[in-house]
Amino acid sequence: MANWEKLIEEHYSKKNKIDEKTIFELIEQALIAEGYQDSEVIKNYPSMRLSTKGTKKAGGEPYDEDPPKARSKSAPAGFGVLEEQVDAELDAKVLAATKEFVKTSSPDVNLEDITVYGDPKLRKIGVPTFLRQEAGLMDALKSTLQDRFPDATAINTLLATDKSTPIGYVVKSGKRNLAKYVYKPFGKNINKGDIAEGILGAALYVKFMNPESKVTDSAVKKVLEMISVKPDAEKDNPKKVDKILKGKNGVDDISFRVALSTGNYEGLVDPKWHSELSNHYKSAVAYVNGEAIVDEAMQQEMDKNPNVIEVISDGVSDQTGTKVDVQVKVDGKFTKLGSISLKAGSKTMGQVGSGNWEKLSGLLSDMFGIKPDSTLEEPWVTAVSTRDKAGVIAAGQAVYNDIVGELAKDPAIRRDKPEEQVDVIQSIMYGVRKAATGGEKGVLLVDFDGGDYKVLNFDDKLEDVFRKRENFKLGVKYTQSSSGFPKILIRDDGNNETLIEIRMRVEGKGETIKNVRHYVEKTRYLGKLLDIAERLEEKESQEQK
Repeated sequence: MANWEKLIEEHYSKKNKIDEKTIFELIEQALIAEGYQDSEVIKNYPSMRLSTKGTKKAGGEPYDEDPPKARSKSAPAGFGVLEEQVDAELDAKVLAATKEFVKTSSPDVNLEDITVYGDPKLRKIGVPTFLRQEAGLMDALKSTLQDRFPDATAINTLLATDKSTPIGYVVKSGKRNLAKYVYKPFGKNINKGDIAEGILGAALYVKFMNPESKVTDSAVKKVLEMISVKPDAEKDNPKKVDKILKGKNGVDDISFRVALSTGNYEGLVDPKWHSELSNHYKSAVAYVNGEAIVDEAMQQEMDKNPNVIEVISDGVSDQTGTKVDVQVKVDGKFTKLGSISLKAGSKTMGQVGSGNWEKLSGLLSDMFGIKPDSTLEEPWVTAVSTRDKAGVIAAGQAVYNDIVGELAKDPAIRRDKPEEQVDVIQSIMYGVRKAATGGEKGVLLVDFDGGDYKVLNFDDKLEDVFRKRENFKLGVKYTQSSSGFPKILIRDDGNNETLIEIRMRVEGKGETIKNVRHYVEKTRYLGKLLDIAERLEEKESQEQK
């Protein structure tokens, strides 16, 4: 074939290959040629609209603004089909990998409950709540995405709102998202704080049963397995469970009683929750192995005679006026660690759970030695009684602002040296402790923190910590959340750290509220200082022996 014949053949071969883009261009050109934008329907479009614009007015014409006369250009036929599609093949692979992991780690789970759903741009994988933090799930998902997108520029981890818990991945090609999957929990949620009380109680029971041995998390779980088969004193109450495990260590009678809501009890004794509660097990074990459960005087008394030792984790009985979560009694007397208020990873030290003016005023008076201006009571009570959200927020802002304004006038706040601010520090720390313990004496504050624990010491040693803290300067600040809810921050201005936050929130949807709450919350920075105070006291106690 001559060269010119070959060239002609290649030319006609290319002309016969028309791609999708070319088709749409040809359609657009034909429509323009027909003058589709100049049709009578399009020209008369404004007169045929059923409504105009503007603010709706009660009792009058609904709108008072004319619509725009111009109409945006219509898209050529066919463009509506160019939408993102779900990658069914990838969904199937992700689902298979997830089910394979769940089948291996938790064979009791109904695999039919695990599904992939959601928008094509964000696919959600429904998994049981107790599995949502399993590292194996994340590994299974990432491996599947790596196989599907070997040339991706990045597979980035997606985090939950706490900014630390991995929940999924997004696959990137440059700036473009190729796929995005997150794990979404379904099923029953649990209150980890309440369950932690039961875990700590079980750990204390193990310690009393074997005082010379180190407690292990497997021993704690064995105790919970044993108590799970005991009779329930609340068997006729579907909302509560109350069980007792009894044992003997030599001549001593030892018992462990756990009373929790049914859902939290199930979370305590069901092994499927072990992984999610692993840090609480570690914290409880570290605590009972690291602290003297009874002081020397009580130990000497215990050595003389047979004893009755009771460990009680009661989260459901009528405990009006008490904030004790775990009790330890020897012959009816509290041990050194006999009354424990457990803060299982929670920053909340206390709260006022109502809109009652006297309770709010009392909380602020306990914290700062100052009561809100009496003229603020009426607007507060009126806003709360009418359940007006905007009114409650405004009244709360006025109260919080008033307290901060009064504190700013205190000469001690304006002093530069911690020793000259000690009176204010004492008052604030007294208020925090009262919020946390309800003012009960002898209550030990314990914080479970990431698999470890801290004993929160608000006594005199804390003042020493503040005095010796480099650059310490007490400060107070008023601020608001993005929604306008007021906050009072007690700060170490010298080190640019917040110690305590008092904040307000409301319950209820829309503009009508159901309740108002005021929270007293510690920061990790204060937790660190409280733990230092406890170690100083322990050291001094050892030196005096």
